[in-house]
Amino acid sequence: MINRLVVIVLLSWNSWMNYAQTPFDCDGQVFMSLIQNNNEGQLYEIVSDGITSDDVPFPATFPYNINSIGYRKTDNFIYGIDPSEHFLYRIDAEGSAEFIYDLELNAAYYAGDVTIDGNYLVLFNSNALAKIDLRESTYPITYVPIQTAIGDNLVSCADVAFHPGTGLLYGYDGVEGQLVQIDTETGVIKRDEFQENDYNNILTALFFNEIGELYGIGKDNLNNLSILFQFNLETGLSSRTNFTQNTGEQDGCSCPYKLSIQQYPTSSEAFPCTEVEYVFKIANFSGETKQDAILENVFPDGFEITEITHHPFGSIDETSLGTNKLQLTDFEIPIGVDSIVLKLKVPENATGNYLSQSALQATGVTSGVIESLVSDFPYSMQDDDPSPLMITPVKIAAEPTYPDTLELCWGDTLYLTYPEVGGINYFWNTGAQTTTFPITKAGFYELTIATACESEIRQVTVVNSDLNLSLGNRQTINFGENVQIVPEIISFSPIVSYEWSSGSGEILNCPSCPYLEAQTPQTTDYQLKIENESGCTISARVLVEVNYPVFAPNIFSPNGDITNDQFYLQSITPDLVINYLRVFNRLGEIIFEQTNTSTNDASKGWDGTYKRKNAEQGVYIWTAEIAYPDGRTAIIFGDVMLVR
Repeated sequence: MINRLVVIVLLSWNSWMNYAQTPFDCDGQVFMSLIQNNNEGQLYEIVSDGITSDDVPFPATFPYNINSIGYRKTDNFIYGIDPSEHFLYRIDAEGSAEFIYDLELNAAYYAGDVTIDGNYLVLFNSNALAKIDLRESTYPITYVPIQTAIGDNLVSCADVAFHPGTGLLYGYDGVEGQLVQIDTETGVIKRDEFQENDYNNILTALFFNEIGELYGIGKDNLNNLSILFQFNLETGLSSRTNFTQNTGEQDGCSCPYKLSIQQYPTSSEAFPCTEVEYVFKIANFSGETKQDAILENVFPDGFEITEITHHPFGSIDETSLGTNKLQLTDFEIPIGVDSIVLKLKVPENATGNYLSQSALQATGVTSGVIESLVSDFPYSMQDDDPSPLMITPVKIAAEPTYPDTLELCWGDTLYLTYPEVGGINYFWNTGAQTTTFPITKAGFYELTIATACESEIRQVTVVNSDLNLSLGNRQTINFGENVQIVPEIISFSPIVSYEWSSGSGEILNCPSCPYLEAQTPQTTDYQLKIENESGCTISARVLVEVNYPVFAPNIFSPNGDITNDQFYLQSITPDLVINYLRVFNRLGEIIFEQTNTSTNDASKGWDGTYKRKNAEQGVYIWTAEIAYPDGRTAIIFGDVMLVR
């Protein structure tokens, strides 16, 4: 399993009896206090694989607001304080708490952990460290001022945690979104080596698991979820997953002070006649070097150890090579984390899921205690479970992920990609032997996928794309009319995307529809870009010209009856600009002229007079220059009969 989270939730208890406390059995647990708004809580154990979690409650409850908790490995109890009352408490394996001492703290502290030697409960706030000596009955306190670089903000950490091997103290600054190291002797904050995360909020619980991985718990208040962070101690960056958890004020600590081993294949799937790599990650945070260590594992029948590629704890014993039995003996395990790595050959007839588990035995150099344990598979919810390996025949693994015929887009390169797995070879009929094969021209391609004992052939035909698009000839419409554009498309594969746009920038009702229907106020061009299932794209344009009809009467009677008394030009809305309107008699003389007017304005038309006298009845020639909204101009003309 990845980690175990033990949650302490503080619930009220009207009558609580003080009794002898039961120490914890340190087995890699992680403890987290969850304090409700009413300061009530209860102890839970949360078993998590980093994605999901299960809650198991402890029996005891108590009415204390305990925060800044830390696990003390020298007596196997959890120590914490009430931030407001400054009372020191000790919590046992039943979840019960015992008042220890009334501390004279100089401020409120919400972050804390116990040093890996068990000597101090170290509290943190933005101004100072408070080191409470747990060895003395009076619990004296030493203060160390926090020192930040000039210009830096105060560091805001809601929890801190000691690395179980190095003893370095880590915190998460919620203001900067950055992991920090805190020197407990000088109070100096180190942050330059860590990158910033995109989470600018406090982590209410921070802890190390049994193999020295740093985790933190934050909140997603918007979705009412908790967030589990895992930090890279080299970069300071984190990965995260959301999970459902009781809400409230939280704090965390852990007990990673033990010898542990994880076993897992580097790939969850392998193939017959190939090699798979196995990792045996051993962590020793017990506080003493382990000697006379023995690591054993019997893999399933037919599997064969071919190479031990890494053994940092001792010399490589080759007696296991060529067998399915791993046995490494007489090596030392220092404080820290490292891995033994080997390669295992899969037999020809293997298929299905195979389980294996290793056993580790070692003796403490100082204590002389012989410890025996089995490996744990880190990617499950169970403790001490075997690691699985799925063996898949090449025929199944090489099932074609591509159609028999593929379309090659013009000017593009088509990449055929297969998984890169040790022991599987790829042979193309072009001579290439790569898992990723680039294709730049049409043709027939054949791939042989082979291991040392079986092979499969895959074939594919690649054709050039025939994608073609036409929007037809340009269209002409009158102002106010709708235009409909139905594309003509030729494509090898189905069209998956339509993208219409207008040269005038108008907002289209359905820019992703297979056809376009629009009403444009001015002449513009429309563009369509399409993409087919093969990823090929093409674009086309069509011009839509908008006419603005101008109407002129062919007869008018300026006789004062208020009906048809003016000669003027008319249009459908909008009104059009008339640069000039001129009327000529039979001799070619201009008898009327109006400039910078507009259509539909009778007051600016000809009233049938010339030099303030009524013009003679008869036919007159007129001409006008019209300015359209799209910037075009046009000269129009005609004749009109004047009658009285």
